[in-house]
Amino acid sequence: MSTPLAPPAPRYTTDPRLRPARAGGLGLIACVLLAATGLLALLRAYAEVRYRSDLGGLFAAAGNDPSRVHAYISDIKGGLHSTSQYFFSLAMTATVIAFVLWFRRVRINAEILAPGTHSRAPGWAVGGWFVPVANFWIPRQVAGGIVEATDPTPKARRLMNAWWAAWLVSVALNTAASGYGSGQAAEARFADSPKTGGALDVQGWSDALRTAAVLETLGAVAVAAAAVVAILFVRSISQAQDARPDLSRTSPPPTDTP
Repeated sequence: MSTPLAPPAPRYTTDPRLRPARAGGLGLIACVLLAATGLLALLRAYAEVRYRSDLGGLFAAAGNDPSRVHAYISDIKGGLHSTSQYFFSLAMTATVIAFVLWFRRVRINAEILAPGTHSRAPGWAVGGWFVPVANFWIPRQVAGGIVEATDPTPKARRLMNAWWAAWLVSVALNTAASGYGSGQAAEARFADSPKTGGALDVQGWSDALRTAAVLETLGAVAVAAAAVVAILFVRSISQAQDARPDLSRTSPPPTDTP
């Protein structure tokens, strides 16, 4: 008779001090902030559309005079454009904090549901977001473990994948926009242009700024879409965990003593 294979050794040691807790409270806060961020992202997208339209008059208003160009750009960036960007940044910061706290909570609960079976230890639910480059896949690995321990259904997996895909698209678009037409480095590409006799190529820079505004608009819409899917994901996992009787305890289960 063949000997059954032993289960694989866990990749990390589960902290015995971990305690279950309801995820709904943090989940509700995260959902409210996600909704606010999504709405502000749409307002930001509208502001970018207006900004791009206003850029069409840059050359006619300022010619190739750098001081007049900068004054014109500063003027059209005021009002709705700067206000929407300011409040979007505030909402995004608060949302990131709330979401990461919720993510940590559901990862701890997932550890209690399936101890030692995840690809990453619970600490990566927070740390994974702050590792350059690796933060493009570590949180997704953590989320996969949460889903498999909590609600391993096709619907939950689809929500997770849709949220992560939308988030990556928004990051890619906003990163591309930030380096394409704005900032001193972008302006330097059009300074001392042979096309304008060594002066600033205002028309070329204006076209680059307009392209960057398109990317910013698409990035803001992608953020709004990611926020909607994230709300569905947060609600799904929170409700599934709060319905689990094995997470309703406030202390670990008693162990049998010989």
